[in-house]
Amino acid sequence: STDTHSALRRYQSLRLPRTSYVQMASRRNARIFHLSGPMAWLRDRVAGTAAGLITDRIYRHNVYAPFEESHGHAG
Repeated sequence: STDTHSALRRYQSLRLPRTSYVQMASRRNARIFHLSGPMAWLRDRVAGTAAGLITDRIYRHNVYAPFEESHGHAG
């Protein structure tokens, strides 16, 4: 039905930016985690600082936010 298609398109539009970011972050992490030599040493020096910034965007994501915003509720 049209309502189902419309709902699925909305769901996709809400999910796509986040899932694209998660995939890109995963590919970036694969490159970073497999560094060697001086680059691995540098990675290890900054890992603690950068880790929170990177993971917060993924793990602190509020899945309800788009719905709260569209219905005038604060999250």
